[in-house]
Amino acid sequence: ELVLMRRADGVDESLEELLALPQEEAMSKLEMKAVTFAPPGGESYTAAELDPGTYFLICFIPVGGGPEGEPHFAHGMQHTFTVA
Repeated sequence: ELVLMRRADGVDESLEELLALPQEEAMSKLEMKAVTFAPPGGESYTAAELDPGTYFLICFIPVGGGPEGEPHFAHGMQHTFTVA
């Protein structure tokens, strides 16, 4: 799973700071742009129109697939990039 989110205009927090906030507060500072899924070792494709800004790719699936595991983003499955 990869969730693509754009940091809302006027928001300066890093991805780590946003992920530390309560979910409702964090989501008020982000715009969901796309989601894609693929099995382990598989491939997936999605298209999204991206306006200039800061974007985050994040995986929220728990390690091991069960509800007790930490999300994959806590183990590095995240990426920040800028669209000019």
